[in-house]
Amino acid sequence: MRSKKFISATLSIALAALMVGAGQAPASAADKTITFGVPGLPPSQGNPFKEGPGTPGIHTYAAVFDALTRVDRKGIVRPRLSILWKLKNSTTWRFTLRKNVKFSNGEDFNADAVKATIDFLTSEAGRKTTIGSTELPGVTGAQKISDYVVDITTNKADAIFPAKMAGIYIVAPKAWKDADQDIVKASAVGTGPFKYSSISTTRIEMSAVNGSWRSPKSDKLVLIPLKDSASRLQALQSGQVNIVTGINPDQIGAAKRSGAQVKAIAAPQVMSLAFLSTKTGPTSEVKVRQALNYAVDKEAIAKSLLAGKGKAATQGTTPSVYGYNAAVVGYPYNPTKAKELLAAAGYANGLTISADITVGSFPSDDLIYQSVKSDLAKVGVTLNFTTITFGQWLPQYNANSWKGDAFGLSWNSAPRGDASRPYEIFVCKAVGAFYCDSTEDALVKKAATELDSKKRLAILKDIAVKVTASAPALYIVEQIDLYATGKGVRGFSAENRSIAYEKIFLK
Repeated sequence: MRSKKFISATLSIALAALMVGAGQAPASAADKTITFGVPGLPPSQGNPFKEGPGTPGIHTYAAVFDALTRVDRKGIVRPRLSILWKLKNSTTWRFTLRKNVKFSNGEDFNADAVKATIDFLTSEAGRKTTIGSTELPGVTGAQKISDYVVDITTNKADAIFPAKMAGIYIVAPKAWKDADQDIVKASAVGTGPFKYSSISTTRIEMSAVNGSWRSPKSDKLVLIPLKDSASRLQALQSGQVNIVTGINPDQIGAAKRSGAQVKAIAAPQVMSLAFLSTKTGPTSEVKVRQALNYAVDKEAIAKSLLAGKGKAATQGTTPSVYGYNAAVVGYPYNPTKAKELLAAAGYANGLTISADITVGSFPSDDLIYQSVKSDLAKVGVTLNFTTITFGQWLPQYNANSWKGDAFGLSWNSAPRGDASRPYEIFVCKAVGAFYCDSTEDALVKKAATELDSKKRLAILKDIAVKVTASAPALYIVEQIDLYATGKGVRGFSAENRSIAYEKIFLK
C-alpha cells in the first residue's frame, strides 16, 4: 500500500508539471478550450500508423483523423468517410466516399487520398508500421474508380473488411508525401474536427478546424498526460482539466462530490498477463499456464477493484464482441486444481516467474496486478513485476524481445468489435509470436475468409474454446472505461474508446 506521504508528493509533482506545461490555468468556458487529462500520450506523438488503434493513441487520433467506417457499441459497421460499401468479388470491396470533405490543410478528401493511404500501408515502409503489419496484412492495393469511388483488394476473401477499415485513418496525401513521416506536425493531417498546433512529450495542443465536416463546438483541445489516477482526479477536482479518463472505481464518489459526472462504459477488452510460450521456460508448459489461471480469484478482483462494473474474464473476448462464446467458462478460481497442475508439470515446490507490465491506463490496473501476484503466491508461485512505459512496451511486443516469462497484454477487439482481431493478432503473430498453435491458427485463417455469417460465427466460437484451453494468457477481467467530466462540460460521448470530440463544449 502506498503511503499518504508518497501519494501527496506524487500529486504535487504531477500538478506542478501540469501548470508549468500550461504556462497558466486552462482557459475559461468563454475561451472554449477543452483540457483532457489522460494516462499517457501516444509514443509516436501523432503518427496514426505507428501503433495500434487503442490506448493511448486513440485519445489523440480520434480528434484529428477519420477512417472510412466506424463500428458502434453493438458491433454494427456505420458510415464515416465512406457512405456505402459492397463486395464486388471475393477479394474486392468497393467504397463510395463522402463528398465535400477536406483535410485540415485544405486538401480534398477523395479516392486519391484513400489510395495514397493504402499505397503507403502496403509499401515496404508501411509494412514496418504496426497498422500496416497487424491491421491490414492481407491488403494488396487500391484502385481509383472515380473521384469518390475506390476499390480495395485483398489477397484472399475477407469477411469483415469494412469493420477492419474502422481502424485505418486516412491522411492528407500531399502533406504525407512531402514530409518526413517522423515529423508528425507536418505529415499527420486528417479530416477530423481538430488539427495539431503543438506536440511534445508532455502536452498536445490542437485547434478547431473551421469548416470541418465534423464541425467542433470548442475552439481548442489540450491533452495532458497525468500518469496516475489520483493526480488525474485531483486535476479534475481543482479545475485544472475538464475531462479525465482512467480513474478508479473507488474514486467515483469523490469525483461526484466535486460536481463531476462519471461515465462507466464496458470496454471490448480483456486485461491479461500473456505468457511467453514460444520460448523455453515454465510458461511454455500448458499445465503451468492453466494452473496460473486457476490460481487467481478473478470474480473477487472484478467485484472489489472494479466495483462490480467489470467482470471476471473467461476468454480473450467480451460479451459485446461478435464471436464471444458464452459456453466457455474459462478457469474458475480453484487453487487446489492449480497446485495439482503445477505438481504434474514438475513444480510441486512452486516456481518464480517475471513479467513486464504498464499501469495507469485502465481502472485499478495496478491494484489488479497486485491481487494477481497475491493469489499466485498462495499456490507457491512468486511473480515479480517490472513496470515499464507503453513506449518501452511497444517495441518489445513487436519484436517479442521480452526477457521474462510474461507481459501485460490487452485482448482488444476494438475498433472492429469482432473476436477476429485479438485472435488474428495474438495467435501465431506474424513477427515475434509469443504464442502459436498451428490448429488454432488454421481456424483463425478459416474464419477470416468465411463469407457465410453463421458458419463464421461457429468457427469463432470454436476458436474461443480451443485458445482458452491452451491458456496463452492469464485472463483476468473484462475491463471498463471510466470517464469523468467536470462542471460545465456538455456533449461528452465515447464509443469503442473513440471520443466524439466535435460534440463537446463548455457551458
